[in-house]
Amino acid sequence: MTDTPISPISISLDGFSEDYEDPELAGALSFMIEQQGLLQTLVTGIVELLPDTSLWRLTLTGDMVATVNRVTDRADDNPYTTDRGAGHAGAITLPHEDGTFDIVVSANVLFATRKDVESVEALVAHVIAAAEHLSRHEAGHAALRLRGEDADAYQDIGGMSKSDAACRRPLAAHIDDNRIERYTTAHAPSPLHHVDHLADAIAHLRAELNEAKRTWRADIDDAAYRTLNAANGLIRVFAYRAPELGLDENGKARRPNPLPAGWTDYIEDSWDAWSLTFHRLQPVDEPMTTDELSAVLSDLCRLMTAWLRSIGIEWGLTDDDQEYIFWEKDRHYADIKSPATCLSTSEMSLRHLPSSHSWCNDPLHQLSLRPRDDVGGMLQHGHHQQPVSNIGEPHLAPERAPERFLSSRTPTWTSSLARSASSTRVLLPQQWHRYRERAGSRYLAGCQARVVRVSTRLAEGADGRRPRSR
Repeated sequence: MTDTPISPISISLDGFSEDYEDPELAGALSFMIEQQGLLQTLVTGIVELLPDTSLWRLTLTGDMVATVNRVTDRADDNPYTTDRGAGHAGAITLPHEDGTFDIVVSANVLFATRKDVESVEALVAHVIAAAEHLSRHEAGHAALRLRGEDADAYQDIGGMSKSDAACRRPLAAHIDDNRIERYTTAHAPSPLHHVDHLADAIAHLRAELNEAKRTWRADIDDAAYRTLNAANGLIRVFAYRAPELGLDENGKARRPNPLPAGWTDYIEDSWDAWSLTFHRLQPVDEPMTTDELSAVLSDLCRLMTAWLRSIGIEWGLTDDDQEYIFWEKDRHYADIKSPATCLSTSEMSLRHLPSSHSWCNDPLHQLSLRPRDDVGGMLQHGHHQQPVSNIGEPHLAPERAPERFLSSRTPTWTSSLARSASSTRVLLPQQWHRYRERAGSRYLAGCQARVVRVSTRLAEGADGRRPRSR
């Protein structure tokens, strides 16, 4: 009996020039690679869900934007961005037409933590936990695509309103993330708790709603984009948070304790629906049919538009595909209830953007009903009206309106892990400093050959076999 040939494992370092801007981080990273088995940790996590090592390539990068732009050959006028509203992408899985995947992990995000640590041991534990989580999360996206269960596979749903149907793409992406997080919560939980991201996402949504209300007359497209992008960002955190919180012994959705600021204003009334709907999904390692996934997606789309209305955003598409958005509240207040400035649906009328209309003297506390023109209108895109159907596509700039439409864009498939904008890279303990000269950016810039040797050992395993999943 002949041994099965071992597929090589492709591991690369990218974005670490000899004059890399953060030699302290470079030194810490080289220490993790040389002495703490960081590459082994990443590979083990990927192999757990993608055992065929010929299907993927791993890149650990010091410049995620530059690496993704290079791998995807993005145009100079459409660069990749890690911005995700209230968070940032820390890793991404890039599929290719030949059925292979590039998994790109930011070295910087592995060291990102909410607070400083006081010892090398604590930081090593954090980095390893982050690597265990990120590697499995990104491998999960590839596994779903290989099985035909990723976001592109189940969006063909009938019987939906045009407004609900316009939510399919972003919510399908959240379904993928939720299924993966159901798995990682059990096998490799993130060292960063999503409850912290939740507070940031709520604050970001509130700020964006206030800014949109203030500026919509000058640029309603931009106001709509920032509103829907922030709303989508919060739902993305729901998708991550639901598995972390789980259900109680009676099958009811658990709440975070303590509740983050703004929970009552934006989440409490709908959390049961969001959590229970997400919990109809199976973890990434358990197959689901297209019909099962489509049923959950359909319910999430209806929930999305109903939730937007509940927080004072009336958004949708008319029968002739014209998009409208109205901001029903004059202002969204932090930690206190805002004045009762909402209009009822029966008191709304659909109008185009007004040529002129004066604001009331004190809009923050004006309780009388105003003409509909004072709270929103139809969106104008170029010389015709089209829907901003792709709610909150994170890598598109607001001014690039035509690329915000599902109907006019070729679907892309990427994955990202939301990272809080307020997360800061940890201040490394003093013990790291001794690695700055010996194993800093100069070492990383020239160590690709060493990484190749490490990847060969990982492929063969200590006993001549591939590394096992834990």
